[in-house]
Amino acid sequence: MGVTDTPRGVRPRTLWTAIGVILVCAALAFALWYLSQRRSGPAGVDYRRFQPDSVATVSFAGQFPDDGRRLLERPLGIDGDGDRLYVALADSGTIAVFRYDGSELATLVVPPAEGAPVAYPVDLRIDDDGSLLVVDTSGQRVVRMDARDGNELAVLGAPADDGAVGGRGSSASGRSEGTLIQPTAIEVHEGTVFVADAGDSTVKVYDSGGELVGAIGAGIEPPLTFVSGMRVIDGVLWVSDANAGRAIALDPGSGSMQGSLQRRLDLPRGIAADSAGRIFVVETFGRVVRVFSPEGDRVVDVVGDAGTEGYTRGGALNSPEKVLYDERSNRLYVTDSAAGRVKVYNIRKEDDQ
Repeated sequence: MGVTDTPRGVRPRTLWTAIGVILVCAALAFALWYLSQRRSGPAGVDYRRFQPDSVATVSFAGQFPDDGRRLLERPLGIDGDGDRLYVALADSGTIAVFRYDGSELATLVVPPAEGAPVAYPVDLRIDDDGSLLVVDTSGQRVVRMDARDGNELAVLGAPADDGAVGGRGSSASGRSEGTLIQPTAIEVHEGTVFVADAGDSTVKVYDSGGELVGAIGAGIEPPLTFVSGMRVIDGVLWVSDANAGRAIALDPGSGSMQGSLQRRLDLPRGIAADSAGRIFVVETFGRVVRVFSPEGDRVVDVVGDAGTEGYTRGGALNSPEKVLYDERSNRLYVTDSAAGRVKVYNIRKEDDQ
């Protein structure tokens, strides 16, 4: 009777090799899926224009990330350099970098302050030299970052023993005069950096080297409460004072009050302007962006309400935060923290109305 071959068992080494290959493939598949969710795709968003023969002054152009993509982690501050958009993602401690069409280019990690597990970026501006100035509320400081690789270049407003630039002198509390207590918003104009500090109801002013120049706004009555947006418009510093429900104009040198928008606002935050001088103010609780005349004496338009063309196609705002106006495209970019997106609107030029 002949001898028959019996099946051999799988060798342990072969089994573990197969398991390893499967795990590696699964990890690669997950990484590809995650990246696909984080990006809006090479083509970006196909923005809509005004409908033919439309007489609307505002229309919803689109939003990013698109439907089906991973949402942004509490988008707040936004700024652009004409080529790239930078969006502060507070809950992830990062800056998302996009093209203006919404396609994502990179994610920059904001360096956390010493002893802090993660940064909490709430606002940002691009400086004249192309670097990013990021308000890190959890670190009580402003971080100057390389806009391309995210490397920390300098720090403004941190305690002197944290390597801060610009702590000159000491106050009665023992804090450096240049130290920030609760930074909330930032603006940069002609080399001067303005940082709103809710901790002492002032706007601290730094030169281009990060040295403290002074503080303005302390003598305003009623005092500043919680400044959440700033923009220099026609030589004056417009400030949205959220808890006071107002937007006021300050002399950037003396800090004296130069005027105000003639309307009480429902938690105003981001502020911007176009070349015609129209002022855009985000009204978070009102879920709109109000457009004021250059004189600030009346509302001339509203963005994100039911009168917005395309409102039912996603044009409604949930929790708008900050705003950026792009003069080249006549589009308004609004961060919406509840929606986890940047919403984009066409704004008709004043001459075309």
